[in-house]
Amino acid sequence: MNAVAAIEGTGLPLPEQEVCKVVVLCEDASTREKAVEVCEHLTAQFGDEMMFAVSYWKLADLAAATRHSAAKAAADSDIIVFFTHGDDLPPRVADWLDLCATHRIKREGAMGVLLVEPISPTASIGVLLSRLEVAAARLRVDFLPLLPAASGDFSGLDDRAQAVTSLLREILDPPLPPSHWGLNE
Repeated sequence: MNAVAAIEGTGLPLPEQEVCKVVVLCEDASTREKAVEVCEHLTAQFGDEMMFAVSYWKLADLAAATRHSAAKAAADSDIIVFFTHGDDLPPRVADWLDLCATHRIKREGAMGVLLVEPISPTASIGVLLSRLEVAAARLRVDFLPLLPAASGDFSGLDDRAQAVTSLLREILDPPLPPSHWGLNE
């Protein structure tokens, strides 16, 4: 199930094109199917502005020989996303996240978790979210839990993604720094 897919439409990236490296971790076949759907939607949204290099990994493989390859991919990635039914992470995944933290040198990035229907009846979503939030802090990335609405419908995410809140406006249009540096002025 390990695969790397460069998803975009024109072949090699142009010099001005950015490449966003995404590591996707899937629990099973249904979560991988949802991950592929989300990644394809993401690339369609950005069009020609950005190219995505996506690698898919099975959570079960993180204890095997591929764990070091997956850790190196995650250490160099811009985005790490878990697709799961909501159960707590197995110990091998926590160990793998520790390994990623030792390899990571990037200062920017994000870690997300997307819950895929059907949500597990034994799911401890709060525990899962807190573990991943701590892991994101160790990796020095932002944590973005993407939880479905009660119906599991993600159609409203486009509206939320395009809304410009006051916080987003402040980030996009920061105040100008002082024009001088005098101490006694």
